[in-house]
Amino acid sequence: EGQPLRDRVARLGLARPAHLLCSVGAELYLLADDDPPPAADARAHLDDGTLTAGRHEWPVAPQLLSLLAAICEAGPAGVTPEELYLAVWDAPDYHPLRHRNAVYVAVNRLRGALEPIAGKEAVRSSATHYTLAPTLRIALVRAIKRLPHDARASVAQARWQAALRAAESS
Repeated sequence: EGQPLRDRVARLGLARPAHLLCSVGAELYLLADDDPPPAADARAHLDDGTLTAGRHEWPVAPQLLSLLAAICEAGPAGVTPEELYLAVWDAPDYHPLRHRNAVYVAVNRLRGALEPIAGKEAVRSSATHYTLAPTLRIALVRAIKRLPHDARASVAQARWQAALRAAESS
């Protein structure tokens, strides 16, 4: 009785080992070490502290990578300075007069880090939100073994999306 289910899991590629969780926009991917990364303009390796575009790799400060991850994960709706501050600085509260400048400076440093990849408009700002340029696709790569326990739902969601992609292509 369990054999058909095992065969289906194997056919969909869900039984293979996965070492990396990669997100590009709203899409999640599980990758083994030898899997090619999904198509993106750049890859931010959150565990290694590097940003890769083509054959070039740059070291990026952990704070800037956290900032990039928060902006990428917010999607087209964007993220407010308060949400960025609470996510990146892991602070209990946000006061616009005291903390807005820290967010502003960090976002400008992030723009400088992304400039070789996407120009000065990589991170856009409005009066209330920061967003990634709509045409810029950045893959956020994390090692699964380093994920916090509460992030395991992302792994399950990635497995589900991989199964759907495999089912649609067959």
